[in-house]
Amino acid sequence: MDGRTPAALRSRSVLVLAIVVVGSLASLTACNPDFAPSRGIECRVGVIGDSLMLGTQPSLANELASVGCDLVFFDAAKNRKSLEGIAALLERDLSGIDILLVGLGTNDYRWPQHMGPMVDGVMRIANGTRVVWVGIGGRIDRKLELNLAILGATTRWENLWYFDWDAEVTAHPEWMGGDGLHLTRETYPNRSRVIARFLGAGS
Repeated sequence: MDGRTPAALRSRSVLVLAIVVVGSLASLTACNPDFAPSRGIECRVGVIGDSLMLGTQPSLANELASVGCDLVFFDAAKNRKSLEGIAALLERDLSGIDILLVGLGTNDYRWPQHMGPMVDGVMRIANGTRVVWVGIGGRIDRKLELNLAILGATTRWENLWYFDWDAEVTAHPEWMGGDGLHLTRETYPNRSRVIARFLGAGS
């Protein structure tokens, strides 16, 4: 008979689950197309996002220009949920862009089961346009479930790339503000820079 206590068994179960989830996340990252999002196209970029994307507004255009991309439109708002982002996208003419850069999902942590359908909704609106979805990172509940839902969508949509934002902030905790989720005014340019580089170089 196993002599471990129920608490010890529960701790071990949580650890195993965490390893499985992280392993799944790592393996699904490989579902990104094997070329850079900007390869072979003019690279005109449209942006739809929440407050984390809003913070990049002062610096993103210059960072995109550094990798040969032009910013066509920028639409981000505080507290925006994915459904609200979809509604905003429906009002946009996407015919003038080559890449749609999406930063949504952070405010959907209460409903991670809806994240996959939300991604599918954006992809249907994109209608073949290349989409780069910035994942969820920092101090937020259920981010693994949200990120797995986005990653899972890369198996359904060949024009979808996932950018691992959580890996970036894990590697650079000094970028984070006091809430552990948003960046500071001084460090938001780092988010712009790594996203732009991903568009130019892929994963």
